[in-house]
Amino acid sequence: MSLKRTRALARLRMLRAEVERHGLPARPQLHHVAALTAGAIAILARDDPRRAGAAARYIQRIAPPSFRASGVEADLACRRGCAWCCHGYVSASAPQIFAAATAIRGNALTFDAACTSIRDMSVRVRGLDWRARIALREPCPLLADGACTIYDARPLSCRGFASFSAETCKRAYDALTDEVMIPPPYANVRSALESALRAALKACGLPAVSYELTSALSTALDSADAEARWLAGELVFDPMTIGRSADAATERQRDVMLDTLIAVARGAAPAALGGARPA
Repeated sequence: MSLKRTRALARLRMLRAEVERHGLPARPQLHHVAALTAGAIAILARDDPRRAGAAARYIQRIAPPSFRASGVEADLACRRGCAWCCHGYVSASAPQIFAAATAIRGNALTFDAACTSIRDMSVRVRGLDWRARIALREPCPLLADGACTIYDARPLSCRGFASFSAETCKRAYDALTDEVMIPPPYANVRSALESALRAALKACGLPAVSYELTSALSTALDSADAEARWLAGELVFDPMTIGRSADAATERQRDVMLDTLIAVARGAAPAALGGARPA
């Protein structure tokens, strides 16, 4: 290993420790996200059949201080009982699906009812795009009394969907659209967190895609060894549940970004890679 790479990795380890203690800064840069990527890679490299969910929980633990650092939380209209956004299409990567399934299994009192509700909903939403899903006007099966029943394990797509105006969210719900202006600092943090997890998945040879939440959760809950089988390369989730919200050009840009994060997480110098920014 070259001295240059050794020094780059040493700096990355220091930055990773800082991010793990305090979260991402208000304006995360490439090296911050690469440090987080390195942390997720380390977890996914373990010999542990639950390491996918563990990687998601690692990112989720860092999410709250990272979103707080954005500086906009105090002005958000998001409150318990405001659930307009909980009636739409939600997608999440496999690690987040497994983390959510673990959280659901952790509540024995509500487990059977939750599984039934998720299975029933998965039948109704299978194959629907986001517009058709919104048109159902049915709440997420994880919603109860206006609150998420797995709040601490909710996917990043839910965590990062925020608004300064509940009325704007209601209008979007009434009009069957997703046209809600998410505060850019909040959106940037969500993108950085998602990019770190996706890059770690790609680095470890695992599918860096997202799945429709309800259908994928139903699959994960129906099989106690779903996570281990997925980690072993088995096609656990129905390909029809893969979220396809971006065009081909955007997907190519994301792939370039993921490759850049992986390279920096492994000790490459960001300057040598064109100074790319997190997607």
